[in-house]
Amino acid sequence: MRKIMIIIGIAIALPVLSGCNTLQKQTLVDKNWGRSYETARFSQIINPEAGEMMVEDQGMDGVAVKDNYDKYQKGFKTETPVQVFNVNVGGN
Repeated sequence: MRKIMIIIGIAIALPVLSGCNTLQKQTLVDKNWGRSYETARFSQIINPEAGEMMVEDQGMDGVAVKDNYDKYQKGFKTETPVQVFNVNVGGN
């Protein structure tokens, strides 16, 4: 009886202790943890006046930009579906 209890105890302890394995693989998130913060900080150290240099984009004219903006805003509007009731009174 004592031998069976020891075997059962070992059988239960092995799966429980396998969760404490320190050889787990390091994920991509773990490798790059805090990288965006460091990049922003180093960029500000290199060029502290970066946010003050406002450059106007000369790539598109105002009419094209307004047209694209209006199309973009129309994409969010949802039309309410029209309710249709079909009543069939006998016949084919």
